[in-house]
Amino acid sequence: MSTWCYIGPKSWISGAATAGACNTVDWFKGLSLRPTTYDELEAGMDYAADTPVFLPFIFGERNPGWGDKRKGGFLGLTSKHDFKLTYQAVLEGVLFNLKQCYDAVTKLNGEPERILISGGILHSSIWSQLAANVFGHTLTPCLVKQNSMMGAALWGAYLLDSTLSLEDYEPPVGEVIVPQEEYAEITAQKYQRYLEAYSDNANR
Repeated sequence: MSTWCYIGPKSWISGAATAGACNTVDWFKGLSLRPTTYDELEAGMDYAADTPVFLPFIFGERNPGWGDKRKGGFLGLTSKHDFKLTYQAVLEGVLFNLKQCYDAVTKLNGEPERILISGGILHSSIWSQLAANVFGHTLTPCLVKQNSMMGAALWGAYLLDSTLSLEDYEPPVGEVIVPQEEYAEITAQKYQRYLEAYSDNANR
């Protein structure tokens, strides 16, 4: 129930997705009382900082709960949490929801040989590194600008010529992002806090 499933060229493809990623980050940045940049918000970010929990369901929830009407927000917010710390919590919350999706998919299919990362997150080295820390795996940046369009083009080519091997397609990639072991314990603790908040908030 936590995943979706599509028919692929040769077998079924299961996956999961979030309803709030860069759109949620853009939403939060727009709350600033003065114009600010992402570089300003991320300057000096400490991955071990005591951040509040953020449930990233500002635009509803896709996986794992399929809750279109689900609400998001902060939990554990105190006066010590300034705008930068709450921004960091937003980045963490989005990634924790994706980690939930990843956990659901790997429970069905096992651990992957490689994890590709793509999209707007690659515009931020800070967020990309945080992603590697949250997943606890080395991430490989996929440099294709429009992955969905590329997938459709490859699928169309295969339908026109079934002798093509989709497995042979190798996208251009960037330098891998390695998780920082010194943040492994604190990141795991934050993820557990997120999961507890997610469970407590399930029926609200």
